[in-house]
Amino acid sequence: SAIATALWSSLLLDNSLNIAERISFGVLVFGGILMFLAEQVPKRRVVSWVLAASLFYGIANTLQKIVFSHVNFVSGLVLFSLGMTLGAGLLLLRTSWRHAIFIHSKETPPSQRLLYFSNRVLAGIGTLFVYYAIKLDHPALIDAISGVRAVVVFAIIFVIAKIKPRLFTEHMKGRELWG
Repeated sequence: SAIATALWSSLLLDNSLNIAERISFGVLVFGGILMFLAEQVPKRRVVSWVLAASLFYGIANTLQKIVFSHVNFVSGLVLFSLGMTLGAGLLLLRTSWRHAIFIHSKETPPSQRLLYFSNRVLAGIGTLFVYYAIKLDHPALIDAISGVRAVVVFAIIFVIAKIKPRLFTEHMKGRELWG
């Protein structure tokens, strides 16, 4: 998505990255690609979905920058949130997707719902920081930093898994740990 954001930004924004930012961008994107390659998923099956999602994230990040360049942060946040809510609501139009979403949410035990909503609150706060970062700087750089975010999350989960291994079913050895 960082590459797609850079491409959309080059088409729709006036500003471009300087040489130091391009080098940083390249290093961060290379790290993200390494993490993707380390994942043991059927890559042929997911590549088209990853590319489609990347194109949409790229345009969304670039449009956020355009919105934040023309209105104050709070107004831009409200406008963009309304648009994202409308877009997410459109996903509920397909019956099979709507059914899958609501069936899985009903199966969630009450003890897990508090964790889920706590996670959503933290994700919301994190999203605010990302939006504000996009307001301040080039959206391609902000997107590229998401790899660093993934490493921080991985490190926290790795520590928690060592302390309370029964909380996680994933193994963190070999290829995934290296990635």
